[in-house]
Amino acid sequence: MYGLVPACLTFLLSLPGRSLAQVNVTVPITASQIDYTPFLCRNSSTDSPEECEDVWQVINSNGTTLVSTHGPAHGSIIPQMFVQFRASGFSLSTSAFSNATTNITVSNNDTVVAATFNSSVGIVSVLNLQEVELSTVVITFVTDGLPTRLDISSITLTVTGNPYATSVFLPSITLPPTATLPIFETPPPPSSPTPVEASSDNHTFVAEAVGITLGLSLGLTVVAVLGYLFWRRRRRRRPPEDSDSEVLPQPSRFLSTSQSQTTTMMAGSGWASHAFGPQVQKQNRK
Repeated sequence: MYGLVPACLTFLLSLPGRSLAQVNVTVPITASQIDYTPFLCRNSSTDSPEECEDVWQVINSNGTTLVSTHGPAHGSIIPQMFVQFRASGFSLSTSAFSNATTNITVSNNDTVVAATFNSSVGIVSVLNLQEVELSTVVITFVTDGLPTRLDISSITLTVTGNPYATSVFLPSITLPPTATLPIFETPPPPSSPTPVEASSDNHTFVAEAVGITLGLSLGLTVVAVLGYLFWRRRRRRRPPEDSDSEVLPQPSRFLSTSQSQTTTMMAGSGWASHAFGPQVQKQNRK
């Protein structure tokens, strides 16, 4: 549970702890163990102003170094801060110019607490953490349609033991899977088809096929022409009697018929002479 006190928002986690000597350690707000997303512009005067417009910036206000953001612009990524540590207490302070609303989420030993924090309050604290466990604090900028600003001026951890053992109470951060930024890959441009060169074997095969086709065509043409010329020449040189013999068959039939009639008549007269011969002789004698 958490309670709000003047100029301070405090989280009290009901976790078992031990009463040992504790010391407050100030963590640099630009330490590498603190992760700012989308990213942190460490020198806005040398970096591109357009790139630092809607992300975290390191600024100097009245001799105090601040990490500040005005929130997302033009639909960009919402600014967030992630920090992991081993400590019994956590405190975050903001500047007098900070007025943005944020969401703060704290997780420790499978216990998660979330609340809305107005940065104009000045400080937010999380107490009674189990120090042997790794704790995670996430600060998320909340947009409300008004121009607001979030300034982080300091971060303090309450630790037990050696305050200089930074690697023990402030290890390198490991972002949770939900905080992993998406990676967009540009598809490669479509590759143009590579022309396929015909090999020498293909050229040889095509040449042979064309040669065979042309040879057959020319050969058949020559044979046809020679056959026609031979037929014309033979027809012109044919002898005349061949043509007459072809025309006479029909009259010959008539001649054979008349000859047969004549033979018949002669035969008949001979028969008559034999039959009536004596009578004729008698008549002649008379």
